[in-house]
Parts: sequence; C-alpha cells; structure tokens
Amino acid sequence: MRHDRSGLMPSGPRAAAFTLIELLVVIAIAAILWILLMPPLRRPQEKWRQAQCGDNVKRLAASLLQYAVDHNEHLPPAAGWARSIPATWGERDVFTCPGDDRRRSGWRPGPYAFSLECAKTDLRALRAPEGTRMLWDVTLDGEVALRHCGGLQVGFADGHAKWHKQAPPGLGLGAVGPTPDR
Repeated sequence: MRHDRSGLMPSGPRAAAFTLIELLVVIAIAAILWILLMPPLRRPQEKWRQAQCGDNVKRLAASLLQYAVDHNEHLPPAAGWARSIPATWGERDVFTCPGDDRRRSGWRPGPYAFSLECAKTDLRALRAPEGTRMLWDVTLDGEVALRHCGGLQVGFADGHAKWHKQAPPGLGLGAVGPTPDR
C-alpha cells in the first residue's frame, strides 16, 4: 500500500472506497432508523391537521350561527348551505380540510356535511343546542370520515366543535355536503 507524502494517509484506488458489505450495512442501519423514527414524526403533523380541521368546523358553525342571527334565528336551507355563509376567513379556505386527500387533487368542495335536521331550523326551538350536531367530516361518497387520528370533527348548534374517536350513533343520516360550485 502506498502512502501520501506525510506517510499518514493511504493513497491509491482502494484507499477511499467502501466495500460492498460496508455500504449495505450503512444502508440497512439507515433504513431501520427511518422505520423507527417515521411514526413519531407523523403524529404531530396529524395532530396539527386535526386541530386545523376542528378550527374549520368551529368557524363554519359560527358562520351558520351568524347567518341565523341575520335571518330571524333560522339556519340556512340544506340546498346551497355553503353558499349562504362566507367562503373564507382571512387567507385560509375553511371548506378545505387539511386531512382530506381531495384537496391535493384539485377537487374544490369541502369535506363537511350540514345536518338536514338543522336546515331551516329556528335556533330558539332547539332544546339542547350544545348537543345538536350541525356539521361533520364526510368522504366524497357522503360517508362519515374518520380521517383525524381515527376520529372526526363535529360542529354543534351552540357554535363549539369537538373531536370524536368514533362516529356518534345516527351521524351521517340526513346530511348534505356543499354543492359542487362551492
């Protein structure tokens, strides 16, 4: 083996090369570390999406309540409910759920459904607005979407939003999503 002028570093074609075994060991260790570290790194991102969706649902519920204030305490009709309220709050579109894969494909309408039970309802007639579900996550097919850590966001008639681990009984029956142009 030849040495450089100082005599400390080996030189020549084999001096800087790794063997195939060494390279495969390094790749295997990197792959194992990747597998071990990815789930904990995804969890905070999913929690952020869950919180953002909850904020969207809460803002939509507040918009629906504001509509009711402006319309003699009546919520909007089911058909076109999304057009009845403001589309955006600041720079962010509240009809776009950060956990919804449709947002990446360019599909515009939001992933939230409005309860037919609440449509045109007089808010003064509700006995328990804190328990009356107005909005929730839905899939493209109108099914209840458990897209946030295995649960979904639900907006209530008193304006609050809550995350549920499972879909509450009866949720998804009698609901309408936003119309295609909104």
